[in-house]
Amino acid sequence: MGAPKRISEAQQGTPHLKFNKKNHCFKTDGKVGFLHGVASFDPQSTSVLIWTRLTPPEHAEYEVTWRVCERKDMLQPVASGSFETSAKRDYTVTVDVTGLVPYKQYAYQFSWGTHKSIVGQTRTLSDGRQEEMRFACVCCSNFRFGFFNAYEQLAKADDLDFVVHVGDYIYEYGDDDYPLPYFENRKGQQPPHEAISLQDYRQRYACYRMDAALQKLHAKFPMIAIWDDHEIANDSWSTGAENHQPDTEGDYQDRTQNAIRAYLEWVPIRNLKSEKDSFADAFRVFQFGDLATLICIETRLACRSKMPPVEKTAFYEEVAKKGRKYWDPEKIVPAKQELLELYRAPENKMIGDEQVGKLGEAVKRSVEQGQPWQILMSQTIFARLNAPKLQETVNKQKPWLRKLIRKGLEAAVSMRIAGEEAVHLARMYLGMGKYGVPMNPVAWDGYAHEREQVMTRMNIPGSNPIVLGGDSHNAWAHGVADENGRKIACEFDAPAISAIGAFEDIYSQFQIKLRQLSRLIPLSIFTPWICDAFRIANPDSLKFCNLQDRGFILMHVTKRKYHAEFHFVDTNKKPNYKHHCDAAFDVENGTKGKMSPAIRYMSFEGEVPKRHLDRSRAGFGAFASIRDP
Repeated sequence: MGAPKRISEAQQGTPHLKFNKKNHCFKTDGKVGFLHGVASFDPQSTSVLIWTRLTPPEHAEYEVTWRVCERKDMLQPVASGSFETSAKRDYTVTVDVTGLVPYKQYAYQFSWGTHKSIVGQTRTLSDGRQEEMRFACVCCSNFRFGFFNAYEQLAKADDLDFVVHVGDYIYEYGDDDYPLPYFENRKGQQPPHEAISLQDYRQRYACYRMDAALQKLHAKFPMIAIWDDHEIANDSWSTGAENHQPDTEGDYQDRTQNAIRAYLEWVPIRNLKSEKDSFADAFRVFQFGDLATLICIETRLACRSKMPPVEKTAFYEEVAKKGRKYWDPEKIVPAKQELLELYRAPENKMIGDEQVGKLGEAVKRSVEQGQPWQILMSQTIFARLNAPKLQETVNKQKPWLRKLIRKGLEAAVSMRIAGEEAVHLARMYLGMGKYGVPMNPVAWDGYAHEREQVMTRMNIPGSNPIVLGGDSHNAWAHGVADENGRKIACEFDAPAISAIGAFEDIYSQFQIKLRQLSRLIPLSIFTPWICDAFRIANPDSLKFCNLQDRGFILMHVTKRKYHAEFHFVDTNKKPNYKHHCDAAFDVENGTKGKMSPAIRYMSFEGEVPKRHLDRSRAGFGAFASIRDP
């Protein structure tokens, strides 16, 4: 699985381009043609969007021709035409090819003059009886964090119908912002500064789409995608974002328009023709014969309200700003209830009443059509996820690790060693874990009232809801229950393609403070403890987590069961990697919210991957979630 084979395969697709081994991207070198590969999006039963970009010799209008065939030799086209492109759309080409046959694979290609694109593959959806489907879920690809090895591996998967991308296709940060230099594993991001203008976002997409692994993935499978926050700015909502400063970066609505215009040019959505359309129109429903319905919601720009900052709450005052020996339960418990009521406030909106209603209609229609599965694309974690009980699980670890953890916790809450900001963060996590508080209010936990509305509409007789999420950069599997404890759905959250996990990010802050000594102690040593702490904090819901590996989820859906496998690569610091499956689950038709450990069987180039056995590095799922014969 070495780099030379991978490079030669990629170069076969774009033979006129030189390959940069250092960052695993093609070199443009002033070349003209279809340098950014091809892709297809939003398949339907008789249509699909096909995409490319022409790198022109000069600024002008160009007519690009296209053809769709049943075979890769591109003879005997079943559909063909031309598309006029120009600088107004960044020379991208998006064609809605109609009149196709349901549930059939097609090849497609673009040409301009003597220049021809690589041949892409795509597939339409079924409109009748369908026994099975296979697909993948991905999220969170950050160029500077490292190589897209997970994309590379996914492109080798056998017999996938499509790929779902639940957000963070790009990251907006500049080279001086995120990641920290300690985590930078790949150079060459363009533009080097933060993306704010239309041209900035266009350059960022162009940079990502020169990556050989991503080009290969797009050429092989159609994609159903939706943006999350980083396609605009970190922690974005309808009227602002954590990573947007109006005083220096201009009007937020202008930035949003720039970001979404570039997104639609490079990652087209069937329902949206322009960044001036309603963002709620990104809501889409995909029907898979009599097997399943996939519901894509928009959770950032159409309706999302800003969560009041936790730092302004009484809970933060009582926990984060006070040393643990001064914690007073008589003050903390009511402060916790006040915080949870803040999370449950009806005015907190993530998708709004219109999308909640459309979602309910889609679930109802799916059940009426006899489909066993209703799949929700949620960009963020949907299930309640309480903060880990870190302090309470120290004594459950091995003696040598116990001692190391105690030293680490002492350093984390030491003003002298860690500094005020890091100490407040550490105390807050410890307090949230101790008192059973959800850790991430910018996920669905901060919009609990609307989450209950969504669950009510998904939980109807005959439904079998599945939720797919991303955003956290970590892998999770949950049983989803409502506030009355009724089991509603099973949830599978994809790990990042390359971005580091939340606890890696937090740990890096302490490493900066503690300097060289802490860098000799990798986070992987503490991962079993953190996973254990999460499981004890969420005993009824959390079935699996992996807090440090990058990868994707593969799924195989039949009338009888919904099968999910968590796949990972061992590194994204270099283009050579190893691949393994860390966990697999089955959900039986008719068993809402219940999943069981399963046997991995989905293959890559004809082979089933290894099972990961290094328990010191894996989450608790590594020894509890895969059943081998």
